[in-house]
Amino acid sequence: MLRRCNQQIHDFVVDPDGFLSIPLAPMPAAMRTLVARMAKHYGIGVKARGSGQRKLTILCRNRSSRVPENWKTIADRVIEQSGGIMTGNVQTFGGKGGKGKGVRSKKDSVHTKAAQRRSGGGGGADDSTKPAAGTVVGQDAAPVGGIGEKMLLAMGWRHGQSLGTTGEGITQPVQAVVRAKFAGLGT
Repeated sequence: MLRRCNQQIHDFVVDPDGFLSIPLAPMPAAMRTLVARMAKHYGIGVKARGSGQRKLTILCRNRSSRVPENWKTIADRVIEQSGGIMTGNVQTFGGKGGKGKGVRSKKDSVHTKAAQRRSGGGGGADDSTKPAAGTVVGQDAAPVGGIGEKMLLAMGWRHGQSLGTTGEGITQPVQAVVRAKFAGLGT
């Protein structure tokens, strides 16, 4: 489909007596993104009109529109520049998967990234900088004075006293404890 769009863009730019803008057929969001990247190579403006399944990509010719020398390989280069990954909606409107030849969906890349994490590769935050499970967040932090504390002090409250009119409230703030990765709230 991307190569067909590339041919349409080429024909649009080549025709000197043609329209100043043309709409392309509705396509998934991921495909619209790649078409917009292709249009940059031709110096064409891109607009989107409509919503949902009827969203159109509109190509607009301008003075800087031209056909690049290697126009036949633009579709392949755009796919290569995106890492072979189409981000966004890759479903076609006919209900079949929108994966083209040699193109992976973002869902496929998520599975690849998860496998890299399990094997220790793939980058990301260093585990040594993350707090361990069971650690109390802000345990060693200095008390924060602010307008709330000033208001309480003005009303007669003192550090170490409980809150509430009868003096039966809590004296320490609620603690946030780091849970183990993938642990639910009940664990």
